[in-house]
Amino acid sequence: YSEEFIKAAMDLGIDLKLPRIACAVSGRTGIILPKNKLEGFLMDQEYIIPMDTNTSILLLKKDIRLEKRLDIIKQELSYEGNYIVTIGNTEDYIGRSVKEALWTGNLLKRLELKQYSCSYEEMDMIEALSSIKNKEKYIVIMKSLEEEGREVELIKTLACYFYNNGELSKTAQEMHLHRNSLNYRLQRINEITGLNPKNYRDLLRLFTAYIIYKL
Repeated sequence: YSEEFIKAAMDLGIDLKLPRIACAVSGRTGIILPKNKLEGFLMDQEYIIPMDTNTSILLLKKDIRLEKRLDIIKQELSYEGNYIVTIGNTEDYIGRSVKEALWTGNLLKRLELKQYSCSYEEMDMIEALSSIKNKEKYIVIMKSLEEEGREVELIKTLACYFYNNGELSKTAQEMHLHRNSLNYRLQRINEITGLNPKNYRDLLRLFTAYIIYKL
């Protein structure tokens, strides 16, 4: 910020020199945010910026109490799954932190993650993957699964396999499949794409393809 801008903010009672982070709160199911509840999380020199009826930004001061306060916000708003709470990094320019918090919230929705709170720092690797060159060759992988594996939900199966860290039993249980049926689907993914989900190098390529496809 320029000194002139900082002074103008101070005239309004806003200290832009305080280190801050942005915390985005959005309704997963389109529920209107409880403004009074959000205001109850704020301290002096902290603000709410409504983005729309479904999303607001909390600008919070970074101090020794911040982590504990963020835990309380996440527990009270995200435990039922009605709201998504996402957090940007501490930045000299608060607009960047706002952008990070909003991007992380959008990512959770697009990837359909069963996760209701997250920080940008936890997801920056996915941002790097989404910026990879030669995206078309990765999109082709997912398109082939979309076209040839629609009847047995191969993309959905692959996503569930990712999110359960490649654990067959957990994936089969979540998808209500017999383990043999899951193995059949993984084999079909291998046959269609030439990539084996049980091989870590191939799994990374499949994960990259999935991220690019969803974003």
